[in-house]
Order: sequence, then C-alpha cells, then structure tokens
Amino acid sequence: MGDSSGHTRVASRDDSIFGPAEYLAHLVDICGRFHVRPEQLLKGTGVKPSTFERPSAVVSKASSMRVVERALALTSEPGLGFYWGLSLKLSSHGPLGLLAMTSGTLRDAIMVAERFMQLRASELALRTHQAEGALVIEFHNQVPAHLRVFFSEAMFIMLLHVGRALVGHPIAARCELPFAEPAHFRRFAHLMPDDVRFGGTVNRLFIPTALLDEAVLTSDSVMARRAERECQRELDELRARASFLSTLRRHLSPERGDFPSLEELAERTHSSTRTIKRKLALQGQSYRKLVDELRRDRATELLTASDLPLEKIAAQLGYSDTASLHRSFRRWFKCTPEAYRQRR
Repeated sequence: MGDSSGHTRVASRDDSIFGPAEYLAHLVDICGRFHVRPEQLLKGTGVKPSTFERPSAVVSKASSMRVVERALALTSEPGLGFYWGLSLKLSSHGPLGLLAMTSGTLRDAIMVAERFMQLRASELALRTHQAEGALVIEFHNQVPAHLRVFFSEAMFIMLLHVGRALVGHPIAARCELPFAEPAHFRRFAHLMPDDVRFGGTVNRLFIPTALLDEAVLTSDSVMARRAERECQRELDELRARASFLSTLRRHLSPERGDFPSLEELAERTHSSTRTIKRKLALQGQSYRKLVDELRRDRATELLTASDLPLEKIAAQLGYSDTASLHRSFRRWFKCTPEAYRQRR
C-alpha cells in the first residue's frame, strides 16, 4: 500500500515485525528502576533476555505488545510511556538517528524521519503537512486501543526531546492527543509544551514554521549523504523482506488451522526449504518459531474473543487433542488455557 509521498508502507499483522529489539531493551532497563527483573517482565512474551544481545534483532508486534502490557501491569505506572520516550535518544535510532543528527535544518531532519520512519517502527504511520503557520506532524499508532495512551505519550516526548537535541533549545510546539486527559498526566506536564490539547481526532504536533529553518547543531553534509545511503539500503531490504513474508502469509492461514510443513510450504511457494530458512534467519526467525507464534496468537484470540470449547479450539489450531493445547499453553504462558481464558 502506498502513500501520497510515494513511499511504501509495510502491511501489519500481529505477527509482523514491530521494531528493533533495542527499543524494548530500554523498556527493560526502565522497569528495572521499578524493581521488575528482566525475566519477570519477559515471562510469557516470546522475548528472551538473550534477544537483546543481537544488534540486529527485531521483535514481532504481538511480542512487543505483551512486553508493554506486562511493563504497565508490573510497574503500576500509567505514565510509563513518558519514561520510555525520554530514554529514546537520537543514538537509539540507528542510521535514521545519524541521518537526523547530520541533517542541515530541523525541516530536513523531520523530512527524513517521515521518509524512513518505518525502518524503526513498522506500526507507526507518520505524515506531515502545512497548516496554521506550522508544520503539522501527524502520527497514527496501529496498536491495541488500551495501549494507545502509552505509545502516544512516548512518541510525543521522544519527538520533542529529539528536536531539542537537534537545535539546542526546547521546541515551542502545540500537541493534540486523541483521548481525554489521563489522571497521571499532571505529574508529567512539565515535560511537555504549555499548549497541550486533549480529545482530538489524531496525534498531532504543530511546529511553528519559523523554527523549521534553524540549523541542526551537528549538521554534516558528508555524513548525511552516507547515512541516507544506508537508510535507503535498509529500506530496500525491508521491502524485500516484507514481500517475502507476504508471500509466506498467503499460504499460512491460522484462521483455518492451515499450518503446512516447511516442505509443503516450499512446494506451494515454488521455493526451496533452504531459501525459506535463510530468509527467515535474516530476521532472527525460523519457520518452526513462526508457526508457533501464529498458533499462540490465534489461540489467545480464540480464548479471549470467543466461547468455543477447548476441543474445537485445539482442532482449529491443528492439534490432535486438547492435551497438546495444554502443553503449548504451559510452554507459552506457564498456565492452562482455562486459566488464561479467565483473565478476560
């Protein structure tokens, strides 16, 4: 699916890539300040502490959302998004951060963020336009409704503090958020601009036009060209991987319990098992793990959104009996399907 600027957005599903594992590593560190241990936070999420040891590791949307849910529950801090957003410095964003740091002006930095944002957050759609004497940055968080406040607050505070780092002073912006003012907001209001409005239709950040031509303090045209080439290379690779995953997904139907073997999938896609394994490995993935994650996500969906008996759920997931479903749930969540369903 394209956008008005001609850039391709990667279609998202619950098993799609959400972003680099290093973003979650920051959240793990923050939770440590609230005395939540990494193994406690990551339990049942599909993410292991060893994941963060691989510089290029990425995490699926489903796993990322589970980590955030557990972080909010275990810390009992509804304003955790502010902590997370503050932790994400320019250096946290890889080549995109370097490209922003070396851009000529604040406007240039914003434009490269719009162009390459999907490299860092596949579930974030960022758009800009001119209105009311300002450049308006709109962003849509394609995340579950109960997590939108967390991600919106994190995104606003991250953008504002990155902007401050780029030009050396606070950004006098206006913020519009698409929800009522949360009870915890007053504790963090000093981190935001004076003009914050709630109850809008979308997340919007209004940056006065007069600020857009301010020079970036670390501008470097030579490094900017190098960073742009690296971002473009990564974007091309991302599109190729997205095309490959889209092909695989057309032949995997969790809704129908269709989980072919790797050999059957290779035959259906006119590929080889070796090629599929190699391409999945580039994303820190394996076919067995992919199928397991699809089963897990479909199982939790059926348990929480339907009253189907366990026998029918097991059959829909391709299990021969409910005992297999129970074993999987103990491995995934350290509990039974019945106990998981009672959490609704």
